[in-house]
Amino acid sequence: VQQASHLSQTIIQRQWASFISSMHLTSSLP
Repeated sequence: VQQASHLSQTIIQRQWASFISSMHLTSSLP
């Protein structure tokens, strides 16, 4: 269970990172 929660946490962090990066790319566009 501990391993599964750690895995899901890593996936969530990756999704957040890609989401934030895409937001920055969109906001940098004119």
